[in-house]
Amino acid sequence: MNNAGLSLVELVVVIAILAVLSAGSITIVGAINNARTKSCAQSIYSDIGRVKINTMAKEKSTDVGSSYFKLKRDASNNIVIEEGVNGTVVEKVIGSSELTVSYEYGGSNVNLTSSSSAPAECTFDRATGGVKDRNFDTITVSGVRASYVITIYPATGKVEMERVA
Repeated sequence: MNNAGLSLVELVVVIAILAVLSAGSITIVGAINNARTKSCAQSIYSDIGRVKINTMAKEKSTDVGSSYFKLKRDASNNIVIEEGVNGTVVEKVIGSSELTVSYEYGGSNVNLTSSSSAPAECTFDRATGGVKDRNFDTITVSGVRASYVITIYPATGKVEMERVA
């Protein structure tokens, strides 16, 4: 007997296998995107803390305003942290253009959509560790399935990060 096609049972089995494989790949892609979002938020959180610690630890003879944190987009629309510590400026890319970053200050919400967007910035008081100057209360990093909010408390300089979605 020469069968030229597939039986209905064989076709159902093939479709079921394809459905399982595609569902698995969608889950993996979602997990990768969530990891990128969390990594970007974690970098912001830890760099703000590092700038605070370095501000408090530096020698008295150095310029108090030389330590700062700045979050912005570069010309390629990547998310970049600029960190000034003891007069040395370091920039590092922490996220791609796929992520959405915004900050809120006094009820106003600013999206970092391009390199011309106003960056989120802060400096710390050397004596107290509190925030000396800033233009944000919270920073939100959002990806496909996850969002993280980084909050800074001005009086103490304490920084918290929480997943909100």
